[in-house]
Amino acid sequence: MVAHRDYHQPILEIMEPAVELVVNKIEALFPLVDTVSTESADQPEEGDGPLHVFMNGGACTESYMALEDCLVEVMETNEDICNCTKAFTMLMKCMDAHSDYYQPILDAVYDGEDHYRTLLISALRGDCKRI
Repeated sequence: MVAHRDYHQPILEIMEPAVELVVNKIEALFPLVDTVSTESADQPEEGDGPLHVFMNGGACTESYMALEDCLVEVMETNEDICNCTKAFTMLMKCMDAHSDYYQPILDAVYDGEDHYRTLLISALRGDCKRI
């Protein structure tokens, strides 16, 4: 039996605040730099923000690029983002294995997971019919 996309919608709605938390924490860690006013030979190429530079500076460059490529493909073809689950899992495993470098990112992701878990449990306790 195949579940329709709207079957999972209540769970996905609960996920949105958790994802937003992760994004906000990562953006706070890696604020975008105004490259126009700080141009130099040491600056990353255009389009390479601080997060991209950080992720490519560690041991998980290959798995990060695989996830990035998957996300671009999903957006271009309007496919389900769940198609990138394998690439995301591989990146998380790599970052866990190299947590000495990737700990700031891992902290943000784990905070988001904790927030999602709290919201999901709250929804299940308070409104089981919704989920």
